[in-house]
Amino acid sequence: MAEILDADWFRAAAFSAATLAAITAWRRESVRLDRIGPAGRRVMWPTFWLLLGAVYASMAVALASDLAGRLGGLGREVARNDDWYDSRRPLQAAVVAAIGIVWLAVVVVGVWRVPERRRAYLPSALLCTTLACFAIVRIVSLHQVDTVVARTTIEGVPVGTVIELAGLAIAVVLATVSARRPIVDLATDSELPSGKVRKIRGPVGSET
Repeated sequence: MAEILDADWFRAAAFSAATLAAITAWRRESVRLDRIGPAGRRVMWPTFWLLLGAVYASMAVALASDLAGRLGGLGREVARNDDWYDSRRPLQAAVVAAIGIVWLAVVVVGVWRVPERRRAYLPSALLCTTLACFAIVRIVSLHQVDTVVARTTIEGVPVGTVIELAGLAIAVVLATVSARRPIVDLATDSELPSGKVRKIRGPVGSET
């Protein structure tokens, strides 16, 4: 089982599942938006799920084609040919640190700047960003990071794979739950303080 979970094809299938969940969320939310009407665009943005699905699909293709392994191998080959293989770790550490800073900046800006009426998309966006940054860090292959994510195992499965699969499982749940969130009141900003929206209790299409 451990070998299957850590296989590239299985991880690619997990990213594909997240892609399908995002596409399903897009279809459901598009239908709801059509029923609500143009005013619903203030609080609903189905295109988000297509963008999210495109990112997950790209990562699935990268795994299925072993693009990550090829990029890592290319980097090592260049380092050997240019005679800086043994001194590459400071550069790798700098890249990992830069990725960490970018991730933190995205989280802070997302929490600070995303309007309340669009907050339902924020967890999925931040999770996708986290998985993408984590994938890049694994490609960089800094020894200290590899020791934890690739050489340390849980029941025979590398920690990095466990984190990745757990994140993708959460991504599927978030897409499913977010696409079914309660419909919101489409009152104007002048009718509600600070542009806040109210949840409507009732089935789709029952709003007035």
